[in-house]
Amino acid sequence: MEHQFLSLTGICLLSSTLLGLVVFSCRKLDEKTNEKPEPYHVPSVVPYLGHLIGIIWYRNGYYTKISAKYNKLPIYTLPVLKGQIYVINEPDLIVAAQRQPKIISFWQVEAMSITTLGAISTSGSKKLKNIPSQVHHAEKVQGQGLLLDGLSATHRAMAPGLGFQEMLLAAREPIAEALNALAGRITAQVHVDMWQWVKHEVTHATTESVYGPMNPYRDLAVENGFWDFSDNVMWLMSGPTLSKILASKGCEGRATVIAAFLEYFRKNGHESGSALVKARVKVMKRELPQSDIAALECVNGQAILVNSVPTAFWTLWQVYSNDEILHAVRGEVDAITSFKDGWKTISLPTLTNLPILESTMQETLRYRSCGVGPRMVLEDTVLESKHHLRKGSYVMFDNRSLHLHKPTWGSDSEDFNMRRFIKPIDRRRIQRSSAFRGFGGGANLCPGKDFASLEIMAFVAMFVARFDMIPDKGRWENLQQDLSNVALAISPPASKVFVQIVERESLGGLKWKFED
Repeated sequence: MEHQFLSLTGICLLSSTLLGLVVFSCRKLDEKTNEKPEPYHVPSVVPYLGHLIGIIWYRNGYYTKISAKYNKLPIYTLPVLKGQIYVINEPDLIVAAQRQPKIISFWQVEAMSITTLGAISTSGSKKLKNIPSQVHHAEKVQGQGLLLDGLSATHRAMAPGLGFQEMLLAAREPIAEALNALAGRITAQVHVDMWQWVKHEVTHATTESVYGPMNPYRDLAVENGFWDFSDNVMWLMSGPTLSKILASKGCEGRATVIAAFLEYFRKNGHESGSALVKARVKVMKRELPQSDIAALECVNGQAILVNSVPTAFWTLWQVYSNDEILHAVRGEVDAITSFKDGWKTISLPTLTNLPILESTMQETLRYRSCGVGPRMVLEDTVLESKHHLRKGSYVMFDNRSLHLHKPTWGSDSEDFNMRRFIKPIDRRRIQRSSAFRGFGGGANLCPGKDFASLEIMAFVAMFVARFDMIPDKGRWENLQQDLSNVALAISPPASKVFVQIVERESLGGLKWKFED
């Protein structure tokens, strides 16, 4: 997702929303003759418009489609209007691009995205877009600009330590409570919409861990408002006027969430929240009014929810739709489950000792990823002394193509392999690290990746240990992804999946919990 769980700046997940800027706001480049050769220009049937039509029609899948045809090229150019998009096919070349974060910049893309999505005030937008040119890394000290100061605070809050542990402990209770409640209902053979159920439970657990006992998302109207906002992100990128026409439901959802956070901050709810929200607010309130901070928290939901939820869903789906994976994962979890004082317990620290479950989750990210990681080229530059990139262009990392890259992943790259990420890695370990885009990379590596991973593993582990899940159709069918929302790094299912959930034999009536 650049992935999957992120800070105020939404650095991992909002990246894909730049497609709206690419489509509707491509920068007009200097029309003088370019003396230095650019990466190969992929021809289109309709010059300057053909690729634009392809992006609108196929969305993120267009990059994957073209990359499959030109897979021998490490990088190629898509001419679009008066601009161009460079698409990188080669993991090693991504490393070269990531070494120049101040020139091939995601932060500038980030600033434009969050200010548009949040409908941030004019003065607030200027402050967030003020990114000093000398900045090289997001972890630098205070004084690098408001947006990157906020990201630095997020990195510190999410680093292993007390704040990280408190968030994980805060997430464990909602997970256990949800599954205990589910066990209490299934005697009536309740049939569950798997996607809707996972979405609600992961949203609840995650936001409880971030926002604490005054969590605005406890109000179902706020939760639904956020998902209405998220589902319309692409159209909200069109700006304040068009978005009212194209995404009225998204605008209404955003307004609901912002109003809830204004009340949250008015009551100082963040003071009883996580180290993460405290750190963000401390930085932002130096220069922004409370209304802008509330809007940024709405946008931040893109970072903490929109990829964690589908990752949890698809991990469960991959486990239950394959008996071999289910047997292997369940065996691992059963081995760390104990019975104490009338409770079945799973120890949180032992989750990191479940290699098949962890590898299955990571393989889910690789196998299901569909996002792109856009960067803006702020100055003319050269990659590896031969690939010339022009100022004002965009660079795209197509996650899907990189995750199917056979020289990196092997001849079975298009297959799901639950053991692919179990160490020691025996195939091109260094290159694989840059080919895996599940959590972004380089200076923009997702600071919340460890928390998100452990939260999802906890959710899946307890569910697998307790329940069998039977699809209503009697068998698990091939399930496609809904690729319509380009703001997602991992997309939800394209169709509904109704399942019957039953407790495993001999476990009925028991209460479960996590322990430290």
